Amino acid sequence: MEQSYAFNITKLFPIVILLFLSTFKLNAQCEPVCKDNTKIYLCYESTVEVLPEDVLKPIQPECLKDMVVDIFQNGDSLGNQVSYLLAGQTLDVRLTDTLSHFTCQSTITIERDSTPPTAVCDEFTVTTLPLDGYAVLCADNFDSGSYDNCFLQSIKIRRMDDNSSFKNCIRVSCSDVGAPIMVILQATDYEGLTDICMIELSVQEKIAPVINCPDDIDISCKFDPFDVNVTGIATATDNCHVKEITHTDSDLRNDCGVGVIERTWMATDDAGNTSTCVQKIRTIWER
Repeated sequence: MEQSYAFNITKLFPIVILLFLSTFKLNAQCEPVCKDNTKIYLCYESTVEVLPEDVLKPIQPECLKDMVVDIFQNGDSLGNQVSYLLAGQTLDVRLTDTLSHFTCQSTITIERDSTPPTAVCDEFTVTTLPLDGYAVLCADNFDSGSYDNCFLQSIKIRRMDDNSSFKNCIRVSCSDVGAPIMVILQATDYEGLTDICMIELSVQEKIAPVINCPDDIDISCKFDPFDVNVTGIATATDNCHVKEITHTDSDLRNDCGVGVIERTWMATDDAGNTSTCVQKIRTIWER
C-alpha cells in the first residue's frame, strides 16, 4: 500500500527568513571601512605582507578571513606585499570582502624603520691584567643583550677619555690600574639609528713582583752589617711597576756581635702586591 506525505513549505518559511536576515546582518557587520592612510614601517631590505587589519578600522575578527588586500603603484598591482625599496612612497590600496563583495579604498605610506636600538650593558665590569701588563677588551665583553626591533648592524665601544671613533675593541694597561675607567657602548642598526650605555670598568693587577735577594754573605765584625752598600741590595721586576723595595732585620747575634742577621727584603708594586726573600748575613770575629 502506497503512502503519501504532505510537505508544508509554509513551516520552513520563517527559518529561511531567519537565515537570510542573519546572513545579511553578518555581511553588514563585515563591511570593510578603511583608514584614511596607514603607515607601514619596514626594516632594512625587508619585504612584508600587508594584512587586512593593517588598513581597516576595527572590525570583528571573524570577518577578516574573507578580506583580500590589493596594493597598486601607478595603477599596477603589487599584490599584498611591499618592499623596502618603496620607502617614501604612498601607494593606493583596495580591500575587498570576497564573501559580500564590499570594498573600501585607501592609501598606505611606506616608511623606513625609525625605532632606535636599545643598548644594554654590564654596568660594572672588572678585568685583570695578564703577565705582559695589558689587556684587549671587545664589545662582547661589555654587551649584555643589546637589541633592535629589526636588526643590529654593529656594537662598538670606546673609552670616555678617548674622543676617537667607536671601535670593536679597546686596550687597557698598567696605567689604568686604580681609578675606574668609563667605557661607552654604542649599538647601531641598519638605518644608522643608535643608542648608548655606560660601563664602569675597573682594571686590576694581581701579579706579585719577582724579587731577587743578594747572596748570603760572611763579613768581619769590623764592618757594619746594617750597611746595605756592604751586604748588597735586593732587586725586583714586575709586570707593571715596582713601587719600592724595603727590608727588615732579625738580629740573632750574640753580645759579642757574632752570629747571623736574617734580612727580609720585600718588593711592592703599584697595586700593593708584594713578594719577599731572605738574605743571611753572618758576622765573624776577627782578632
